[in-house]
Amino acid sequence: MPVLVRRSNRARRLRLTIGVQGEAILTIPRGCSRAEGIKFLHKHGDWMKKHLGNRKKKSALSLMEFLQKQGWLSFAGKKYSIKISFGNSSRIKFMDDFLCFVLNRDGDEELELIGLLRQLASEKLKTRTWDLAEEKQLSLARISVRNQKSRWGSCSDRGTVSLNWRLLLIRPDLQDYIILHELAHLTEMNHSGTFWLLLETYDIRARKHDREVTKISREIMSLGR
Repeated sequence: MPVLVRRSNRARRLRLTIGVQGEAILTIPRGCSRAEGIKFLHKHGDWMKKHLGNRKKKSALSLMEFLQKQGWLSFAGKKYSIKISFGNSSRIKFMDDFLCFVLNRDGDEELELIGLLRQLASEKLKTRTWDLAEEKQLSLARISVRNQKSRWGSCSDRGTVSLNWRLLLIRPDLQDYIILHELAHLTEMNHSGTFWLLLETYDIRARKHDREVTKISREIMSLGR
């Protein structure tokens, strides 16, 4: 069965997990050889067979259905009600605390919606991240908004923060927590006790928010595939 192999400078040990699309992911820490990783993988073959068979590759809801059910998006620390309609071209209409997504009636509604959300995320998530970095007096080199498969965000040692466009789909406090989590990595490039102490100065409920994000990650990450 296929396995995605990742190298991580943050990981402390070999780790085998199941991704949001049902794929097996082998994480190899710094200083550990690929051969050791493959040996670890073979040792846990039965575990993979058991768990891969129990994972669904996609969410029960499409992105369109999810948004119609939820009824809101978040950015700039607030929730915004949304409405989806159809017209001759795709666009977003801003009306105070209300957003209208107009989709091309002749296009693929799911792809049209993803495109508009990624466009919105690129603008709004970058602005929010710059604002929070300035508030915490942090030096930030660059921000990118991407379509990561399983990560909410990441931070490079060069000061670049990358965020997942799906952050628009979660509550404002959880969205800010994830952004602050990545900003904390500008100072502490690990998940040590020092990192968590720092993060809790940015977000006093960081550990609670972290648990909440873990609970919703699989469902949200499977949307828009």
